[in-house]
Amino acid sequence: MKSKLSTLALALLLWSAVTAVAQPGTLYLGRLDPAALATGTMGGVRLERVEHGKLPVLPASFSRASSVYTDEIEWSAAGRDGKIRVVVAEAVSGKWFACADLDGDSKYQIEECGYFVPGKQEDSSDPEVRFSVPSRVGPFRRLPLVLMLPAVGDAGKDAGYPKLTYTSWVYARGAVDIAGQRTLITMGVSLSKGGLVDPRNTRVGLDGNGNGKIDGNGPPLESSVAENEDLVFKVGNRYVTVKSVDPATGDVVVEERSASDYITIDRVIGGTIPNFTFTDFDGREPKLSDFAGKYVLLDFWGTWCGPCLREIPFLKAAYEKLHERGFEIIGIDFEIEDDSPAGLAASLEKARKLVASLGVSWPQATPASTNDLTRRRFRVKGFPTNLLVGPDLTLRSVGANQSLRGENLLSTLEAMVPQK
Repeated sequence: MKSKLSTLALALLLWSAVTAVAQPGTLYLGRLDPAALATGTMGGVRLERVEHGKLPVLPASFSRASSVYTDEIEWSAAGRDGKIRVVVAEAVSGKWFACADLDGDSKYQIEECGYFVPGKQEDSSDPEVRFSVPSRVGPFRRLPLVLMLPAVGDAGKDAGYPKLTYTSWVYARGAVDIAGQRTLITMGVSLSKGGLVDPRNTRVGLDGNGNGKIDGNGPPLESSVAENEDLVFKVGNRYVTVKSVDPATGDVVVEERSASDYITIDRVIGGTIPNFTFTDFDGREPKLSDFAGKYVLLDFWGTWCGPCLREIPFLKAAYEKLHERGFEIIGIDFEIEDDSPAGLAASLEKARKLVASLGVSWPQATPASTNDLTRRRFRVKGFPTNLLVGPDLTLRSVGANQSLRGENLLSTLEAMVPQK
């Protein structure tokens, strides 16, 4: 009897071990919450001042106002025309408020008005007004609309006019059970397509480390924008992708994938950066491994990126001072205007002339040769992005706290790159 019990215990142990092992193809089910959340993505509109004789009729508690402005905002969930008329005004007390014609009846009810108060919009505390808009979009019955306190324009045709910014889309939040682990999931919702949630073409987030939130910068990768692709995430010891979402019910299906499907280069300090080849502006094809033994700054930039161009003097100063000590830069040019062959050729010529005019002498990778590296492997979404690779081709810095930007760059590098 004891032998049989031992055999049974061993069998159960082996079964547990097997079920704990990743099994590609396994499906996991989850559901989105019925309430959508506002994103930090903003639309914007220039407000026009309302003449005194044309002031709109507002609820009594908001009727005493000066400096009244109005316009329509583009909000694709707002009925057939996708627009909402808004009024922004300064009350006699000096406080600002906003009213929004949420039901499209050309009137403003008390529940359609609110004062600007300190905000809760992601990482910002800027004053805001929040509205809950009736909707029949996807699984949602109401959608959040957030208006930010207008700022007065100071350039061009917007000079002197207040500009209203607002949340232009929403995202869904829910949970999926992945092998017994309740995992937070977030996804962007296409309001213009009736609440479509397309995991292959929207921002997707999965809580890979189990801390109950989506860490945008990882590691591991927990949030990125899918561009006609299956985004693969690492959740515990499993690799998964969001297979489908039913916009009517909010049901989510997540599929387990093999480890080889996870092509993201996680930004883990001390982790090895996989070797890659690029074509430089002179047609040569160097590899990252050619720079082994040196400190290499990977500079993801673009000709269209103002902050990138403002970094060039600091990059030049660091390169000129530390190059002889074993410091190198690889510029990785990323262009957004046109990724067709002709468009990339035109962008390359533009970038080649620009770096020559600025006296940039370090290697530059062409957009065509590093497009996939930037988009799908390093998942770079903000420019400039700088990553410092050590002599052993391990990641040494991701530039936290602006340590690889501006005047901080040289002091950071001087502390790391040894004297000869």
